Amino acid sequence: MEAELKRSTAGLLTLHDVKARLEALARQREMQWAQRERRERLRRWQLDARRGRECQREQRRRICGLSFSPDDGDEDAETPRARTRPWTRASCRTASARRLLCPPVRYSIEEASSQREKPSSA
Repeated sequence: MEAELKRSTAGLLTLHDVKARLEALARQREMQWAQRERRERLRRWQLDARRGRECQREQRRRICGLSFSPDDGDEDAETPRARTRPWTRASCRTASARRLLCPPVRYSIEEASSQREKPSSA
């Protein structure tokens, strides 16, 4: 601090000037410390938010990967699955579970028409 004061002044100074400059240096140091703290807090907050989002995605993936359909596990090699996605409407039975945990299923027009035709042909 004294070195900074010596660099910024040349010649004689009054006691009042020295005190004012020392206070200004102290304020500047406090402001730099506060900015560093804010940046560090923001970085930690962003890291926590990113980890939270990743944890939620992983939890959704695990939950939606579960299947509660009655015919699950009885699949024959002759009958391939209709969809290869890990989540299905059957895997998330309740509406709240579907809404919260599973992404919406989006069909193309051809897939939607073929889905409507399958139940009538069975």
